[in-house]
Amino acid sequence: MIVICWTSERLLEMIYSYGGSSVRSAINEQLGKKHKNVFTSVQADGDIKSKRIYIIHWRAESQIDLVKKSLEDLISVAMQRAYEDNYRSIAFPAFGCGDYKHPVEVITKTMVKKAHQEQVLYNIAVSFIIQSTQQSVFHHFEKHPAPGSGRDHDWRDQGF
Repeated sequence: MIVICWTSERLLEMIYSYGGSSVRSAINEQLGKKHKNVFTSVQADGDIKSKRIYIIHWRAESQIDLVKKSLEDLISVAMQRAYEDNYRSIAFPAFGCGDYKHPVEVITKTMVKKAHQEQVLYNIAVSFIIQSTQQSVFHHFEKHPAPGSGRDHDWRDQGF
Protein backbone atom coordinates (compact mmCIF):
# COMPACT_ATOMS: atom_id res chain seq x y z
CA MET A 1 0.00 0.00 0.00
CA ILE A 2 1.25 3.47 -0.84
CA VAL A 3 0.30 6.74 0.85
CA ILE A 4 0.03 9.97 -1.13
CA CYS A 5 -1.45 13.37 -0.40
CA TRP A 6 -3.87 15.39 -2.48
CA THR A 7 -1.49 18.33 -2.77
CA SER A 8 1.41 16.42 -4.32
CA GLU A 9 0.78 17.07 -8.00
CA ARG A 10 4.00 15.39 -9.15
CA LEU A 11 3.28 12.24 -7.18
CA LEU A 12 -0.32 12.16 -8.39
CA GLU A 13 0.91 12.42 -11.99
CA MET A 14 3.30 9.49 -11.41
CA ILE A 15 0.49 7.46 -9.87
CA TYR A 16 -1.69 8.26 -12.90
CA SER A 17 1.13 7.25 -15.22
CA TYR A 18 1.84 3.94 -13.48
CA GLY A 19 -1.78 3.14 -12.63
CA GLY A 20 -3.45 3.92 -15.90
CA SER A 21 -6.94 5.14 -16.61
CA SER A 22 -8.71 3.10 -13.93
CA VAL A 23 -6.58 4.63 -11.16
CA ARG A 24 -6.93 8.11 -12.65
CA SER A 25 -10.72 7.72 -12.76
CA ALA A 26 -10.91 6.39 -9.20
CA ILE A 27 -8.74 9.21 -7.84
CA ASN A 28 -10.59 11.87 -9.83
CA GLU A 29 -13.87 10.54 -8.46
CA GLN A 30 -12.48 10.88 -4.93
CA LEU A 31 -11.18 14.39 -5.65
CA GLY A 32 -14.76 15.55 -5.88
CA LYS A 33 -15.38 14.19 -2.38
CA LYS A 34 -12.08 15.20 -0.78
CA HIS A 35 -13.57 17.99 1.28
CA LYS A 36 -15.73 15.36 2.99
CA ASN A 37 -13.04 12.72 3.53
CA VAL A 38 -9.75 13.43 5.26
CA PHE A 39 -8.57 9.95 4.38
CA THR A 40 -9.68 7.88 1.42
CA SER A 41 -8.36 4.99 -0.62
CA VAL A 42 -8.60 3.57 -4.11
CA GLN A 43 -7.71 0.22 -5.64
CA ALA A 44 -4.29 0.21 -7.30
CA ASP A 45 -3.99 -1.04 -10.88
CA GLY A 46 -1.66 -1.03 -13.86
CA ASP A 47 2.05 -1.09 -13.04
CA ILE A 48 1.57 -0.03 -9.42
CA LYS A 49 2.96 -2.80 -7.24
CA SER A 50 0.86 -1.99 -4.18
CA LYS A 51 -2.72 -3.22 -3.80
CA ARG A 52 -4.20 0.02 -2.57
CA ILE A 53 -3.48 3.74 -2.63
CA TYR A 54 -4.29 5.74 0.50
CA ILE A 55 -4.90 9.40 -0.23
CA ILE A 56 -4.78 11.86 2.63
CA HIS A 57 -5.02 15.55 3.29
CA TRP A 58 -1.68 16.91 4.41
CA ARG A 59 -0.58 20.45 4.24
CA ALA A 60 2.84 21.48 5.40
CA GLU A 61 2.72 24.07 8.13
CA SER A 62 5.12 26.99 8.21
CA GLN A 63 6.57 26.23 11.65
CA ILE A 64 8.82 23.17 11.71
CA ASP A 65 7.42 21.88 15.03
CA LEU A 66 3.94 21.83 13.50
CA VAL A 67 5.31 20.09 10.39
CA LYS A 68 6.89 17.39 12.55
CA LYS A 69 3.66 16.87 14.50
CA SER A 70 1.56 16.70 11.33
CA LEU A 71 3.94 14.13 9.79
CA GLU A 72 3.83 12.02 12.95
CA ASP A 73 0.02 12.14 12.89
CA LEU A 74 -0.07 11.27 9.18
CA ILE A 75 2.19 8.24 9.63
CA SER A 76 0.30 7.07 12.70
CA VAL A 77 -3.11 7.30 11.03
CA ALA A 78 -1.94 5.63 7.81
CA MET A 79 -0.23 2.75 9.60
CA GLN A 80 -3.18 2.17 11.93
CA ARG A 81 -5.48 2.07 8.90
CA ALA A 82 -3.14 -0.31 7.07
CA TYR A 83 -3.14 -2.58 10.10
CA GLU A 84 -6.94 -2.48 10.33
CA ASP A 85 -7.13 -3.28 6.60
CA ASN A 86 -4.74 -6.25 7.09
CA TYR A 87 -1.88 -4.89 4.99
CA ARG A 88 1.66 -6.00 5.80
CA SER A 89 3.58 -3.19 4.13
CA ILE A 90 3.25 0.52 3.53
CA ALA A 91 5.20 3.05 1.46
CA PHE A 92 5.53 6.76 2.17
CA PRO A 93 6.96 9.44 -0.11
CA ALA A 94 9.24 12.08 1.42
CA PHE A 95 6.44 14.46 2.41
CA GLY A 96 7.61 18.07 2.71
CA CYS A 97 10.97 17.58 0.97
CA GLY A 98 9.92 18.85 -2.45
CA ASP A 99 8.15 22.11 -3.10
CA TYR A 100 7.69 22.91 0.58
CA LYS A 101 11.47 23.16 1.07
CA HIS A 102 11.45 22.12 4.72
CA PRO A 103 14.76 21.04 6.28
CA VAL A 104 15.32 17.58 4.84
CA GLU A 105 17.28 16.42 7.89
CA VAL A 106 14.35 17.23 10.21
CA ILE A 107 11.75 15.68 7.89
CA THR A 108 13.66 12.44 7.36
CA LYS A 109 14.53 12.00 11.01
CA THR A 110 10.91 12.63 12.03
CA MET A 111 9.47 10.25 9.44
CA VAL A 112 11.91 7.41 10.12
CA LYS A 113 11.53 7.67 13.90
CA LYS A 114 7.73 7.72 13.80
CA ALA A 115 7.52 4.98 11.17
CA HIS A 116 9.72 2.77 13.34
CA GLN A 117 7.54 3.39 16.42
CA GLU A 118 4.43 2.44 14.47
CA GLN A 119 6.20 -0.48 12.82
CA VAL A 120 6.93 -1.99 16.22
CA LEU A 121 3.30 -1.46 17.25
CA TYR A 122 1.68 -2.85 14.10
CA ASN A 123 4.35 -5.15 12.62
CA ILE A 124 4.10 -3.57 9.17
CA ALA A 125 7.07 -3.24 6.79
CA VAL A 126 7.81 0.38 5.89
CA SER A 127 9.33 1.76 2.69
CA PHE A 128 10.15 5.32 1.75
CA ILE A 129 9.82 6.22 -1.90
CA ILE A 130 12.27 8.84 -3.09
CA GLN A 131 12.32 10.40 -6.54
CA SER A 132 15.47 9.67 -8.53
CA THR A 133 16.08 13.41 -8.85
CA GLN A 134 16.16 13.74 -5.05
CA GLN A 135 19.51 12.09 -4.29
CA SER A 136 20.18 14.37 -1.32
CA VAL A 137 16.83 13.37 0.19
CA PHE A 138 17.70 9.71 -0.36
CA HIS A 139 20.99 10.16 1.48
CA HIS A 140 19.23 11.79 4.43
CA PHE A 141 16.83 8.86 4.73
CA GLU A 142 19.75 6.48 4.44
CA LYS A 143 21.46 8.22 7.39
CA HIS A 144 18.52 7.37 9.67
CA PRO A 145 18.13 3.59 9.93
CA ALA A 146 15.47 2.38 12.34
CA PRO A 147 16.81 2.32 15.91
CA GLY A 148 18.52 -0.90 16.90
CA SER A 149 17.98 -2.55 13.56
CA GLY A 150 20.53 -2.00 10.94
CA ARG A 151 17.66 -1.41 8.54
CA ASP A 152 13.97 -2.21 9.04
CA HIS A 153 12.85 -0.10 6.14
CA ASP A 154 14.00 0.51 2.62
CA TRP A 155 14.17 3.31 0.14
CA ARG A 156 12.97 2.94 -3.41
CA ASP A 157 13.11 5.15 -6.44
CA GLN A 158 9.54 5.47 -7.69
CA GLY A 159 8.98 1.78 -6.96
CA PHE A 160 5.21 1.85 -6.96
